[in-house]
Amino acid sequence: MNEFPSQNSWSKPPVPAPIVPQPVPAPSPQRPSFSKATKVVFAVLGSFAAVFVVILAVYIGALATSPQVVAPVRPPAPKKNGFDLLKAATDKPFRKDDVADAIATSPKKKWTPDQKRKLIAGNRVAILATRQALAVPYLEENRSNSLNDEFVYYAKFRHMARVLVLAGNVAFEEGKQKEAADYYLDALTIGRRVPNRTFLIGRLVGIACEAISRRAIWNHLERMDTDTALHCLTRLQALQAEHIPYHVTLEEEKYTVLNIAVEGMKDPNSIITGSGKDDELTEDDRKARKAFGIYRNVVPRKYVTDTLGAHMDKIIAQSKEPYIKGNDELPEPKELYSRLVVPPVQKARLRYVYSETGDALLRTALALRIHKARTGKYPTNLSELVVAKLLPGIPDDPFDFPGAPLHYQVLPTGKYLLYSIGPDGTDDNGKGIEVKSPKGKPDRNVVLDSKGDMVAGWYGY
Repeated sequence: MNEFPSQNSWSKPPVPAPIVPQPVPAPSPQRPSFSKATKVVFAVLGSFAAVFVVILAVYIGALATSPQVVAPVRPPAPKKNGFDLLKAATDKPFRKDDVADAIATSPKKKWTPDQKRKLIAGNRVAILATRQALAVPYLEENRSNSLNDEFVYYAKFRHMARVLVLAGNVAFEEGKQKEAADYYLDALTIGRRVPNRTFLIGRLVGIACEAISRRAIWNHLERMDTDTALHCLTRLQALQAEHIPYHVTLEEEKYTVLNIAVEGMKDPNSIITGSGKDDELTEDDRKARKAFGIYRNVVPRKYVTDTLGAHMDKIIAQSKEPYIKGNDELPEPKELYSRLVVPPVQKARLRYVYSETGDALLRTALALRIHKARTGKYPTNLSELVVAKLLPGIPDDPFDFPGAPLHYQVLPTGKYLLYSIGPDGTDDNGKGIEVKSPKGKPDRNVVLDSKGDMVAGWYGY
């Protein structure tokens, strides 16, 4: 028997586990050390990057935005609108060139009374329809929003004013003075109605119609009997209520040019050629078309309309100031589309104030004639016309500051001198405006740089 028992497996000594070497940790990377100034630079660059991203987002959004042009606040159009009726009445003018020549100061041919009557007869239906149109409220809602828009009816309105003046001239020579006066004043009413909520072209057509009719009244004033003069004055005074301020026209013009600019941004061809044909384009036109095509893809449309709108607002604000304070053209905006479509308003404003002055002079001259017919003499001052209830007040001089009346004095000859200081804003003591025309003849038209006064009876203002 063995002295020591044999070892069992459970009694074997444990085998030590192999020693696995521990991985040596990698050294931590050394972070770069920046100076304080460098950190500030990085912070600033980061801020600029953020701002750039915001600006870029705004810019891209602006490029994609199509601005909405808001129409001015307008009164509602009447259900039975004189504008629509007048368009229909004047749609088919009869011998318009002959009518224009028959009332011209220097006609191309000598027109006999019978020839004039035939011209009137050919327009008789249109005359009756026109008078019906003038008997109802009138409002033209401005629809001009493209350079391709055409307004052929304006020329027809002007033709009808000439027809009415021709009819008045014939009636006056036949001894029918009151009938003649009504023709003249119907023509003037067309001029007063046309600017009702239309844009600048419509205003200028209205001014032209008024001038055509006023000249006819001036030409017959010295031969006009008292009742006819009073009838003219009464109707002219009533038409004062239909006066449309000039700034209203400019508000409509702003609406028009903004729409034209938006149209041009959508289609550069429209603003380069207007209603012209492609085969009529010059090389400069083609270059301009290409340039505008690039420009519209870079400049946000809202920037264009904001720039143009702000410029028009300045023009509107200027128009509300007295003419004597200045009628200078405002500096053109630098934006390209705005420079193309902004209207030249300096001459238009002169024509407006000139027309208002002509109206004031004519109403006063009619009152003076009536006063003399009743009393045998002209009044010492214009306030006597107010006392006599011929005028509601002494008319202001539209070329002077508000409240400054027309100038008036009785001359030693027994006649009177009535005048406005005119566009130069200087009282020249009644020295009328007169320059030499290119042909060397006296020219009494009022222009921007006219020197002298607008004298009643001196010219058919």
